[in-house]
Amino acid sequence: MVTRDSIGCWDSGKPYKRNNLGVVAQSSETLVFPNDIKIDQEERQSVWVLSNKLPFYLYETLDKNKVNFRIMSAYTDEAIEGTICDPKSSSFDTYVEYGGEEDCY
Repeated sequence: MVTRDSIGCWDSGKPYKRNNLGVVAQSSETLVFPNDIKIDQEERQSVWVLSNKLPFYLYETLDKNKVNFRIMSAYTDEAIEGTICDPKSSSFDTYVEYGGEEDCY
């Protein structure tokens, strides 16, 4: 969800359909270009995200007085809590509709 400044999620135990896709984080400040994501293998898993201001760099210059690169992390169980990606949830919708087909393939 790079173009939406957000990190998406999907519970792989559910069909890959739009209404089963959620958003765990969204920010036009800190997630301008979330370009890498990794889930570690620790006992309590974390998701790690690298974010930078590449779009600004391509068309302008980076402001040396601002944060232009970020490494962020969150515990996966906390990140998905309350979203459709939480295996405990089943029927409510956390997906913001942008139009298009129901299937995601």
